[in-house]
Amino acid sequence: MMVFCVALAACATAAPVASRAPAESSTPAPAVRGDERARNDDGADRWKQRPSVAGCRDALGALARADLAAFRLGSCGRVDAERAFGSSGPEPSRFEQFGEYRVYTVGGNSILVWFLADNIRVMQLLYPKLSQPIATLLGAPDAKAPSQLSSAWEQWIYASRGIAAHVKPATGEVITLFAFQPTSAAAFLETDIARVSKSEAPIEELK
Repeated sequence: MMVFCVALAACATAAPVASRAPAESSTPAPAVRGDERARNDDGADRWKQRPSVAGCRDALGALARADLAAFRLGSCGRVDAERAFGSSGPEPSRFEQFGEYRVYTVGGNSILVWFLADNIRVMQLLYPKLSQPIATLLGAPDAKAPSQLSSAWEQWIYASRGIAAHVKPATGEVITLFAFQPTSAAAFLETDIARVSKSEAPIEELK
């Protein structure tokens, strides 16, 4: 299952002094570059300093198992995703669609997780393996809307649970599922998550 993208420049100016040797002004440069590299490395690992939130591991684990009835996204961050899903690896985050994202592999399936200021903003599962039809698991959706991923699909919006599924209405098959902070159906429909289109969603990346 698959789902779907800084540089710091410093400049110093110095008043011209005829008696100063050129070598003196260039001497500190290597140390400055080293300090910048250290600061960037610290920033990249800052998520590790965030305390894990109680309940996040269970909630994210429920999503990975497609146990939708048990899923509720709280104030979870990357540290919670790494503990629940396993390490996403040492590579830098990529940026696409909803901002910064990382790909996790759980049980051979991929979960795409987008972050906003280290908080989990939205997650995507492609072809989730549900134990029963989603209408049986969650009941009637709060709302339905056209899917911009395919004209043959519908969006079944369970906004109060933080779930939106793109469904083949004829069969009830869930093609892809987005998980987010619980909200109202009206508020969800105003978000970019509700308007995701095939050209934006990295479905091919996770096949």
